[in-house]
Amino acid sequence: MAKQHFLMAAHTLKPKDKVQGWWFSEKMDGIQMFWDGGISRGLATKDVPYANTTKDARFLRDQIATGLWSRYAKAIHAPDWFLDMLPAMPLVGEAWAGWGKFQIVKSIISKQVPVDAEWKQIEYCVFDSPPLAAMIRHRVLDHPQIQLTIPPSAFSWAMQRANDQGVMTFLPVDTFEIVMQRLFDAGISSEVVTLLHQTTIRSRDHLDMLFDDVLKRGGEGGVLRNPDSRYVTQRSHHCLKLKPFSDAEGVVVGYTTGRETNRGSRLRGKMGALMVEFSGKRFKVSGFTDSERKLPPKAAVWAHRHPDAELAPAYSSLAFPRGTVVTFKYRELSDDGIPKEARYWRKR
Repeated sequence: MAKQHFLMAAHTLKPKDKVQGWWFSEKMDGIQMFWDGGISRGLATKDVPYANTTKDARFLRDQIATGLWSRYAKAIHAPDWFLDMLPAMPLVGEAWAGWGKFQIVKSIISKQVPVDAEWKQIEYCVFDSPPLAAMIRHRVLDHPQIQLTIPPSAFSWAMQRANDQGVMTFLPVDTFEIVMQRLFDAGISSEVVTLLHQTTIRSRDHLDMLFDDVLKRGGEGGVLRNPDSRYVTQRSHHCLKLKPFSDAEGVVVGYTTGRETNRGSRLRGKMGALMVEFSGKRFKVSGFTDSERKLPPKAAVWAHRHPDAELAPAYSSLAFPRGTVVTFKYRELSDDGIPKEARYWRKR
């Protein structure tokens, strides 16, 4: 059985993939959110069978669900006025605040106490409505970011709450085309919700044109969906992403130290690159600012004495402690599976 995710994930489009007749929409550079229709709103997360409560013990009070969840099943705290404008049906989309504003969105939605003025910048760009029967069912999620077992009782719990609250949900057999048509007919768009436009792909040349249009306005890329496919909680070959560069997440396992170059010695005593582990491979990730390269005093002295070496295990980076998960971009994978031209993009 394919590895389970909390939400559906996309594969990367490959040259051999046949996508004529599929649908194309812009890939918004935001934070993915799942709205469960409001069935968990107001409950303590410990009482929600699909909540990822790992590390919640660090909070002084119980975490209260809003009905909005991250792709790792963590509660997202949004203001009541925002939640009140969401329809009574499950939705998946991106919290988005404009092109190039990912970090702003991340800052807004990560706060335990939402700030009204900040959330007024957020647009919920919806691209699907997953059936509760597909989402909230017995399964095991085991990833570095989420370890969660959804119990067998979760589905009956969810359906009872959905029935009590009049929440509409689709059937697992409903295709993406059926779901999108019903969302359009339901008129879910509002001041905070936008149903993403889908364009039928006529040919590869047409896809290239659509993709170029997205990039010209500052977009991140595109998502391709098979209109005859159904929602699954795994990485789907019927959902493909298209970007100018691929991106992936890796775990920081070490650092190299800076060295003198023909441009001078400004990197001596600083971090040169991250050593990242991805799919069992270790490699360097570059592309940092001077402030991100700073090391603690003792580590800086060691790094100055040992240029172009791997930093001693006793030391760590200020900005990227060992174990930090970072997202990097790369051009393609080498024959042995190592990302080429890997450059730092952002930190989770």
